[in-house]
Amino acid sequence: MNRTARFAAVAATVVGAFLATAGAATAAEPTPPIGAATVQPVRSACPELDDCYGPDEMSAFGAEAVRQVNRYAQQMRPDVPLPLYRILERGTSATSSCVDGYGDPEADENAAFYCSADQTVYLGEEALWTFYGSYGDAAAMLVVAHEWGHHLQFAGGGPEATDLELENQADCIGGSFLGELAHDGTFRLRDVADIARILPDSSENGPDRTHGSLTERTSAVALGAARGLTACDRYVPGSDLATTF
Repeated sequence: MNRTARFAAVAATVVGAFLATAGAATAAEPTPPIGAATVQPVRSACPELDDCYGPDEMSAFGAEAVRQVNRYAQQMRPDVPLPLYRILERGTSATSSCVDGYGDPEADENAAFYCSADQTVYLGEEALWTFYGSYGDAAAMLVVAHEWGHHLQFAGGGPEATDLELENQADCIGGSFLGELAHDGTFRLRDVADIARILPDSSENGPDRTHGSLTERTSAVALGAARGLTACDRYVPGSDLATTF
């Protein structure tokens, strides 16, 4: 399947999920923000997030993405404390309590990961610009929501699971966040193109993969968008993601 065909297939699946979400939405007013976000947006000068921020404004965009994810997190699981967020400017680094595959604990401008040992999401400005500039605001926000998903898996006391199960579930959790944005009109059909572009480029293949294949990632995001956070329990048997203790 060539790139155009992959794009069309992913877009069709995600469009179907968001049409289902839109059909389930009511005429109620959008849920207002609940509580204070860990990171406050620096500015909000544009009517929409897409094509609003430049490469030197990724800290501001990252703060806005975090604010929106935190609103959803506190709405769905107010019993789970929010993670910390570290947005790393270009040329800076921070030492996390986790190490990468090479044993390096440093997070820098290219970071985009959650560290369960210090319950922190590390987001680098360069990584955010890659997501935002190459794929669009919806794709970048999906990444932030995906990393919050890992925090929910850890802080919510979920069962043991393989890396692949956890990654597919985090994709579903990210999709549930986008589904909520679709309910309040923030996420629109044109944003589907963002998701259809990033999923093929972030998928993995092979028996030793730790992230989902294109089919798996697309299905996970679409499931979360269409059916919400509770549906994501299917990826890790015994999960209770939407239960407030």
